[in-house]
Amino acid sequence: TIGGTARYIGNLNFGGGTDALSVSETGLFSGRLEGATGLAASVSGGILDVKGNASIASLAVTNAGTLAVTLGGADDTNIIVSGDANFGANSKLLLQLSSIEEGEGSHVVLTAGSITGADNLTTSTDFLPFLYTGTLTKNDTTLTVEVARKDTDDLGLNRSEAAAFNAIIDAAGNDEFVENSILGIRDGDS
Repeated sequence: TIGGTARYIGNLNFGGGTDALSVSETGLFSGRLEGATGLAASVSGGILDVKGNASIASLAVTNAGTLAVTLGGADDTNIIVSGDANFGANSKLLLQLSSIEEGEGSHVVLTAGSITGADNLTTSTDFLPFLYTGTLTKNDTTLTVEVARKDTDDLGLNRSEAAAFNAIIDAAGNDEFVENSILGIRDGDS
């Protein structure tokens, strides 16, 4: 159990047994879930930030809890729930981008035996770089996020800036410092 203001940042290995992970209040888990095929994960007001691939038994997000996912790169989130993934009222899917080159496109972030309450789930783009949009699509068994660059009109770029925009962003993916700087821009004022 991770509750109150507790934070656990790192990987957890559950050894393949039948286990439970509860994140509540303003608690945070951020890392990989390994050996977790028997894990019942619940988020009640806290944040479950799953990095990379994870196979779990069930997921319940309630009390305005947040499931955070990383899009692109080595930490690209792909959660497989063998049972039900349940989303209560005011549940959030927090989008994070970790790669310019691999971030754009379609990302299946969760596949479950069944998804209950998918209409309760809204996306939070608070940690998505300002230059990108993220759109959630959901069906009975899958949550998919489509990430795209905003067009130059949405960014308010003039003609000269617009002409250079895509080439600059594409080149930024070749320089880790520049890429991380761009990925860290959260609003148009930065």
